[in-house]
Amino acid sequence: MNAFDYLKISQYDNDNQKDVVTQYCKQKLIRTSSFDFPLHLSCKINDDDNIRNLIEQYYNIHKNLSFSDLINQALNQSIISNQIVYTYTQIYDKIEYINNNNLVVEVKPGHFKSDFELRRVIKEHYRSINTRLLLIRVDYHEEHKHVLFLKHLVANERIPTSDNGV
Repeated sequence: MNAFDYLKISQYDNDNQKDVVTQYCKQKLIRTSSFDFPLHLSCKINDDDNIRNLIEQYYNIHKNLSFSDLINQALNQSIISNQIVYTYTQIYDKIEYINNNNLVVEVKPGHFKSDFELRRVIKEHYRSINTRLLLIRVDYHEEHKHVLFLKHLVANERIPTSDNGV
């Protein structure tokens, strides 16, 4: 449904626009694919042009993809969608947000005394007019049990009129 909405295509015209919707969905899936996606594709037994095209599309989409690019792209959107981005940085590593330090706030769940306090921070973020993007950095080795709760908070505490994202 998001593809139809984004492309401004009526659900009733989907037979005529099938290729457009398929291409849009393919790009979204390739963009969110893991870094070993081309490797998996290259190991396919049937080495046809479709696989080569997918690998080429993957590299075209990912050639300028970095964490700072993701942040800049999000901040340039009128409404920031919630995203989950996995990085391999250590929790104590500093992430530079390049010229956007005033628009981005970073929190770490381990620094909160209670779930209520974290919920309050997320609610305040959605109401904020100063910051646009809240980054929640999770130390997966220590805090993996809280990931589902975080997803629940991010999805359910969002204010419909807010243009901020997490």
